[in-house]
Amino acid sequence: MDEEELTPLTPKQKRYCDHYLSNGFNGTQACIDAGYSKGNARTQSAQNLAKRNIASYIDARKLKDAKNLGITRDTLLQDIKDIMSNAQTDGQHSVCMKGVELMTKMLGLNEPEKVEVSGGIVVESEPAF
Repeated sequence: MDEEELTPLTPKQKRYCDHYLSNGFNGTQACIDAGYSKGNARTQSAQNLAKRNIASYIDARKLKDAKNLGITRDTLLQDIKDIMSNAQTDGQHSVCMKGVELMTKMLGLNEPEKVEVSGGIVVESEPAF
């Protein structure tokens, strides 16, 4: 499948991406810091994140950062497991629970079950006399 060329980022879009990546993925604040209007920063951020060139740039930077740090899904899960084990030994139950929460999110175990429903609806009405 041929992918169309992505439009290069404008300098303002690049600033937005860099702020977004450095502030913990706060899009509204990234817009403000990049020079977008404060009044519509939330809307502009949603629009920016929906643009393929911006989403691709952010995804590529995340992958590059993870690769540079040697972080993989497996290493993260193992680190969480090790932290949970140490916390359990020290009686830090809230740390263990946070570890469980993070692991279930990473493994997709907290997704709601999807139930397929089919059928029809029959509506009976009384005559309006």
